[in-house]
Amino acid sequence: MLEQPIKGRLAKWAIELSEYEIIYQTRTDIKSQVLADFVADFSQGMHLEAEKELQVFNGANPGTWILFIDGSSNVKGAGLGIVLIPPTGETIRQAIKCHSITNNEVKYDAVIAGLELARELGITQIIIKSDSQLVVNQMLGTYTARETRMQEHLEKVHELIKQFQTWKVMQIPRDENVEAEPCHPM
Repeated sequence: MLEQPIKGRLAKWAIELSEYEIIYQTRTDIKSQVLADFVADFSQGMHLEAEKELQVFNGANPGTWILFIDGSSNVKGAGLGIVLIPPTGETIRQAIKCHSITNNEVKYDAVIAGLELARELGITQIIIKSDSQLVVNQMLGTYTARETRMQEHLEKVHELIKQFQTWKVMQIPRDENVEAEPCHPM
């Protein structure tokens, strides 16, 4: 079987597509100067953004980072919400879906995931903000974790916190923690 020339195949497709009101148009060549102008117009801003991002991820931006955490659980599953804000002001967001556990456990899992992310990024100074009175007060030692599973979560958090030069945990009102609020699992 002989292969049809390209123009013949394109014409055939143009006819086939026309019954669906789709019009085929051949591409024109892009002038190299237009492409060069486009790259020149946008590369400066992109270069500055890339440089800032590289500084953030290489730890060249010393300072205190803020970690907002939240978690929720229902019969369909659980979700963690993590928002990490460097001193330069950018925002790193992460949402994680996980198996069904209690609301308090999922909030601890959010703290653990957020602290692990912070350590991976080489962060040394962090402020943890959560709307969970229980988790914040257990981390501060004001409340005692009585259940074994909660004690295990708390121990893991304390192990991670020891890896930071400075840390602070604060309870914030729920309406100040909306960015970290995870979407409820579907």
